[in-house]
Amino acid sequence: MSETVDVVVAGGGHNSLVTAAYLAKAGLEVLVLDARCEAGGGAASEELLLPGYLIDSCSTGHTLIQPNPVLRDDELGLKADYGLRYISPDPVAHVVFPDGESFTHWLDLDRTCDELARFSRRDADSYRRLLREYDEIKPAVSAYRFNPVGYAPALRDAVSQIWQRRLLLSAYDVVGYEYEDPHVRAYMLWQAFQTLQPVDAYGTGLNAISILAGRQAQSWILPVGGSGELPRALVRCIEEHGGRVVTERLVTGLVLENGRCTGVETADGERWLARRAVLSSIHVKALVEMAPAEAWGEEFLYGIDTFDPGISVAAQYYVTTEPPRFRAHDGEREAVSAGLAAWPDDLVQAVRDTKAGRVQDGGWLLCGTPTLVDPSRAPHGHHTLKVLSPQPWAPGRNAAVIRHEDL
Repeated sequence: MSETVDVVVAGGGHNSLVTAAYLAKAGLEVLVLDARCEAGGGAASEELLLPGYLIDSCSTGHTLIQPNPVLRDDELGLKADYGLRYISPDPVAHVVFPDGESFTHWLDLDRTCDELARFSRRDADSYRRLLREYDEIKPAVSAYRFNPVGYAPALRDAVSQIWQRRLLLSAYDVVGYEYEDPHVRAYMLWQAFQTLQPVDAYGTGLNAISILAGRQAQSWILPVGGSGELPRALVRCIEEHGGRVVTERLVTGLVLENGRCTGVETADGERWLARRAVLSSIHVKALVEMAPAEAWGEEFLYGIDTFDPGISVAAQYYVTTEPPRFRAHDGEREAVSAGLAAWPDDLVQAVRDTKAGRVQDGGWLLCGTPTLVDPSRAPHGHHTLKVLSPQPWAPGRNAAVIRHEDL
């Protein structure tokens, strides 16, 4: 059995759904296929532990997508017409350092700088300056990130020589140059590492500034009702414009005709053919297995073979009757985004150890408690908690036991 539409989209993650929604709105007949029971990929909210407790099984904060025109300008009407709403938590974040000190990041810039000045007035001034400097290149960054390849100038060609240098440096180098206090450096790298890229890797320098700029502008912004509300709004948009999203259809192969992909095959033996295009957000490591090697070419396969997706993390999920509370210099603090910030050199070593397969005990930790600002995710007075830490994907047999430190 086969079916033919204008565009077949293999995989229903939020990137695929955004593309499908634009195409459907443009009048094309679009079909999205996803293996899971609900589309969304990494943007999913599920009752993983108990009924009534919605847990974001992958992404929680939606800060990085906010400058995208799909949300910045609401081009698809996701907020105006399809029920998508966001909350900006305050405080933005709170961390505890290895020496027992702590830092709270607030949406109010002056209040944040007062916190930074507890450690270094110079660092507070540097933070303000870097935010101003980033504002100057933000349009170029958005044009580079949110246009198809070739439709906007390369970022290095659109910024000053200082920014060109920062783009080449590591986040570790940028933070080490711009800030003097170890606590401030540790916090900036705690944020930069949330992209799960080694902070000492060349080319991560922008993360040391852009991530903080996004947090300062909109916090660790959350969709009301859970991360899955973004794909649900996208599905509503697609369907209202005549498209379809078919779930529980695992794509297992590509249909090739005369050197062109004209459709996909699913595990149930069905074929889904496209008149215009086949698109996919299936992980590229899996995608290349769906067609013969000669269909991709040596250069493409070399790029895939040498692709490093970053650092693996372990996620622990909890439902609680109380939110976690963290030490603060003036008592205790609750925060949607909180955790432990390792000293910069310790974070670098922890990431290297993770890549080498050694289990981490302490160090960098991110604790997300979205129910502090979004009570719709749990029964009244209860909370959901997600704890993330860098851990090897396949630790050795002699792995150490991970202790839960008193926060």
